Amino acid sequence: MARKAAVINGVRQGLLTLGQACERYHLSIDEYRAWERDFDSHGEAGLRSTRVGIYRRTDKQRSE
Repeated sequence: MARKAAVINGVRQGLLTLGQACERYHLSIDEYRAWERDFDSHGEAGLRSTRVGIYRRTDKQRSE
């Protein structure tokens, strides 16, 4: 969780590009963007792999 937040902050602060982050951490751009979305919506708790389904399900229900 803290590592994901560190990657997001590193990209946002310009310490590495999105491409560099994806290459270094073996991420797709879609996966990184999902991390960002979950971080922006729910903070570091949204980056927990055990909570992702709960947060995403809640977001989907809101849009219905």
